[in-house]
Amino acid sequence: MADWFFRHTEEMVASLHLLDDPALWRAAVRRVRLEAAGRPPAWLLQPTAPGPELSSPGVRLRRLGRDLAADWGEGEIVFTPGEVLDLPALVQAVPLAPQAAPAEGGACFIETPDATWFREVVKSNLMLGNDRLACLSLGEGRALTRIEGLNAFLSQRWSAEPELVRYQADPVEPRLLTPWGWGYPLADKLRLLGGGQDLWLVDREGCWRAARGPFTDVYDHLALDAAGLGLEPASPAGELPRVPVALRLEPTDGDERPQLWRLDGGGDGILERLVAEASEAELNNLQVAALSVGEPPATVLLVVERLGGPSRLPPPIAGGRAYYARLPEEQLYLPVGRRVAPLLSRRGLVEALGLAPDHLTLLDLDEAERLRLTRVPRACLGLTTDLVEYGAAQDEGAVRGLLGAVRFDFDLAGAELGQDAEGAGRPRFWERLFRRT
Repeated sequence: MADWFFRHTEEMVASLHLLDDPALWRAAVRRVRLEAAGRPPAWLLQPTAPGPELSSPGVRLRRLGRDLAADWGEGEIVFTPGEVLDLPALVQAVPLAPQAAPAEGGACFIETPDATWFREVVKSNLMLGNDRLACLSLGEGRALTRIEGLNAFLSQRWSAEPELVRYQADPVEPRLLTPWGWGYPLADKLRLLGGGQDLWLVDREGCWRAARGPFTDVYDHLALDAAGLGLEPASPAGELPRVPVALRLEPTDGDERPQLWRLDGGGDGILERLVAEASEAELNNLQVAALSVGEPPATVLLVVERLGGPSRLPPPIAGGRAYYARLPEEQLYLPVGRRVAPLLSRRGLVEALGLAPDHLTLLDLDEAERLRLTRVPRACLGLTTDLVEYGAAQDEGAVRGLLGAVRFDFDLAGAELGQDAEGAGRPRFWERLFRRT
C-alpha cells in the first residue's frame, strides 16, 4: 500500500475529506511529521488498509536515508522526520486546527488532575451562585466537570493553570471535546464510526481518550460539613393529617375545546342535523349513547369524541351542553367554561370522584347550583354512523321510484340492444351512434 504525502495540514484535510469508507477511517495508521526549515510541517501517512491514492498530484518523492526529498516543481525540498505516532484509527491522524472559542457563558468542560482541584472547581462555581454543574469520573483521581454558564473571571483564572485542561464541545459532533480554542476539521466523519454515547477527549498532541459513563449532578457529590452545627434529630411521627376541602366548579374564560355534548329531551332534532351536515370523517370520530336518568326517568343523549383522534374543529352540533376532557385517560369531563377548584392532583381527583377508564364521569351543576356527578359506562357508547337509516328519509318515495325505473344494459360485445317485435327493423344502437345509416 502506497504512503500518502501531504505538503501541509490543509492539503491533508482536503484530501481526507473525500474519503467516506468507514473501514478505512477505522483502520490503523502511522503518522510521520516532516519538518523543513522555513516551511510548515508536511505529513506522511502510512495506512494499514487498502485505499485510494491521495498523495499530492505531481509530487515526486525520493528517500535519502531517514530523510525524504519532495519535488513539486519548486525545487527539491528535504524533509526530516519528526514525531512518529502509531494511531489505532485514521480518524485520529488529522491534526487539530485553531478555532474560535465559544462565547462567554456557554458550556465548558474542565478536566481536573486530582480531588483537590476537583473540589476547587466545584466550590468556586457554587460560591458564585452557579450550580449548573455535572461530573464524570475519568479514573485515577481525574474528573471531567461540565459547567454551564462559566463565570468570565473563573474562565480567565483557570486558563493560566497548567494542571487544568479546558475543553469545548465540537458544534458538528457534540461527542467530540477539543482543547479550548482548537477544533477538529473533519468532525462530520465521526458519523462513519457508528453511534455510541461515549465522549472523545482530544489533546493537542493528537491523543484520543474515551470518557464512558453518564454525567451526574453536582449535588450527588456534595457532603455537608456539620462542624459547629446544632443537630436536632427528627423522626416520622405518623401519617400526615387529612385536610377536608369542598369541591367546587369555578368559571373560566371558556376557551376549552368541546369534546362531549349532553342532549336533554332526546336531542330535539340535533342528531338529525348532525348526521345531515357532518362529514363522514367527523361521524366516524363520534360515539353516541342513549341514557335514562333522573326521577321520573328522562331520556338523555350523549355525543362523545373519540379520545386520541386527530385534532380538528368541533363537529356541527348546535345545542346541548358542551363538556371538555379535564383528565382524558381517566374520562373526567367538565362543562366548557368551568374548572375544578381547589386544584387537586390527578391522584386526588381519581380517588375523590372514583374515576376509572371503564366509564365516563361528568361533573356538573344542577338547577340548584349543586355538584352533580354522572357516571356513564363505556359499554353504552355506540358508533354514530349506526344511527343512519336511509330508508326513513323524506324522499323515500323518490328512491323507490328510482329503484323501479327501467334499467338499460349495454352489451359491449356488439349484440343488438332493446330489440323487440316492434323495433325489429330499426338500426342498431352503435350504427345510430356513429351515424352510419
